[in-house]
Amino acid sequence: MEILVPILILAAVLAAAYGGWRFIRASSGGGDADSTSAIPQQEPRFERPLGDTPEAHDEISPHDIPLDNPGRVKAEEMAGGEDGTTRGPLPDG
Repeated sequence: MEILVPILILAAVLAAAYGGWRFIRASSGGGDADSTSAIPQQEPRFERPLGDTPEAHDEISPHDIPLDNPGRVKAEEMAGGEDGTTRGPLPDG
């Protein structure tokens, strides 16, 4: 019986958190955020792989690759030396 009180308290906390989340979710209106939105939201965009954004730079520097990685030599060749950058091999077409 003594474990019943902590379980009830935990259930009350979880219910309150879920209710708060539902309230915030319902009041945000969905869709892309604008300057009046209290909670930033964005629709999923599937044009690029997960974690890759149009704002991200596609170039790499040979310094981005560890010295003992076999790809470092190829990256240095493609970048024209250690100080250059490369976009990697471009697809044919």
